[in-house]
Amino acid sequence: VINTAISFSLYHNDRKVLFAPKSKSLLDKIANIYGKEIAKEMIPIDYKSQLFCLGGFISKPILTRNSRDMQSIYVNKRYVRSKEIMDYVYESYHTLLHSDRNPIVVLDFRISPRFIDVNVHPTKDIVKIENLFRIRDEIIATLKLALSQYQDVQRVELKNAHAKPVHTYELKNDKQLSLVLK
Repeated sequence: VINTAISFSLYHNDRKVLFAPKSKSLLDKIANIYGKEIAKEMIPIDYKSQLFCLGGFISKPILTRNSRDMQSIYVNKRYVRSKEIMDYVYESYHTLLHSDRNPIVVLDFRISPRFIDVNVHPTKDIVKIENLFRIRDEIIATLKLALSQYQDVQRVELKNAHAKPVHTYELKNDKQLSLVLK
């Protein structure tokens, strides 16, 4: 998914079920693989620090799935499974997700190869990133900031007969109406 310069086809029983052409951007590649409706609900991530870069897309809280099939983590453009990075993603969404729902994630974590151990698992799809916990807060803050910029929040005040606010609520438009007492 992350490599936009590569096209690929997926066949099942000699029938082409997916074709993803070369793309101009990662969002175009996501649209080709997951569909345009999903691509419209993705939030861009682009963060750079002295230690690492984080790029890609995460879904708005209104777009979730009941499985983790649409979650892809890359380290230096190599597909990996990283429980720690995914834990940081879920921590970023915090209360924005129901407990049985999963965001769509396509993230590329770029860091100096000297901090990566690829010899953790025979398939090399599990890597160990040295001192990942030290940049945890930066990763979570980056994702939270991106999510907060795409939240649709309306403020509502309930007033009594004397026009004084009794309660203030925030209505979050995430396909489910939530009232938060302030």
